[in-house]
Amino acid sequence: MKRIFLGILLGISIISGLTAQVLELGTIEANEKFGPLIASVLESAGFEPKIVTQPTKRLLLSLENSTIMGGFFISDVACSTIPGLIKIPVELYRVDIVAVTLNPDIRIKNPADLKKYRVGVSMGN
Repeated sequence: MKRIFLGILLGISIISGLTAQVLELGTIEANEKFGPLIASVLESAGFEPKIVTQPTKRLLLSLENSTIMGGFFISDVACSTIPGLIKIPVELYRVDIVAVTLNPDIRIKNPADLKKYRVGVSMGN
C-alpha cells in the first residue's frame, strides 16, 4: 500500500524587496527529521522557514486558526478536516508501507482485511 504525503503551504503572500519572507510551518514529531530538507527547498525559493514541531491535533488546530502559515507531510485525511485548506499539489516525499506476517494462513487482499488483526508499526529500516 502506498501513501503519498503531500506538503501543504497556506497563506504565502508575495513580498517586495530583497528580504526573505519568514514562513512559520508546522509538522508532527514523526516527520521533524524532514525539516532540514523542507527548509533547504524553501530557502532556495527565497523564504526563511521557521519549522515548529507539534502533536497532530495541535498542528491541525494551528492550521485551522492560522497561527502557523502552513505545514508539511500532512495526510489527505487530515487535510480534509480543515475547511478552506489549500493543498499544494507537489509530491515532496513518497513512503511505501507494507504489512508482513510469519503466519502463512493470513491472507490480505486489501487494506480493509487488516482490521481483523492487531497491527504494529516499526519505524525505520
